[in-house]
Amino acid sequence: MSAAEDTVGRRTLLLIGAAATVHTACGGGDPGPYVGPTLGSSDSGSSSGGGDDGGTDSGSGSSSGGGEAGACGSCPSSGKVLELTFAKYPQLQNHGGSVAVNASGYSDPTCGQSGIVVFNNGGTYGALSTSCTHACCSVSISGSTLHCPCHGATFDLTGKPTNSVAHRSLASLPVCADACGVYVTT
Repeated sequence: MSAAEDTVGRRTLLLIGAAATVHTACGGGDPGPYVGPTLGSSDSGSSSGGGDDGGTDSGSGSSSGGGEAGACGSCPSSGKVLELTFAKYPQLQNHGGSVAVNASGYSDPTCGQSGIVVFNNGGTYGALSTSCTHACCSVSISGSTLHCPCHGATFDLTGKPTNSVAHRSLASLPVCADACGVYVTT
């Protein structure tokens, strides 16, 4: 997995994906690496779940960030931000946990669809479009692989294709996390 680290403001962000850019999505706090919320406090396992947020939220994000455990509100939660609280999506607190949602207001640059998958990769959160870049079918996540059921395209957690079916990466979105949830900017 290719990744790059960059310091933005007073937070260190892990940027995932070839098209990732630095976003100052997370607020202040102590300098240094992201500490994040305590993982594994829910027994929901690492199952996928989710659904349509009914148009009340919009989203984007694909970098880790956040605040120390107990520090809610260090991420933006207004504007074009999809808010995925740990109360509503407890599986995101667990390594390997993921949720697929429709992000009202988001339009994938390749297919124009609104589906995204948000995942926890060992305390680093990411968000990718669920629109396969081969034929716009919806991919699903299993472990560290995203799989398209239509023609067998596969992608890693950076969105990069891992077989010869698709040739372009999945769209990546900026993410911030704090002790209350994960916030994706669309």
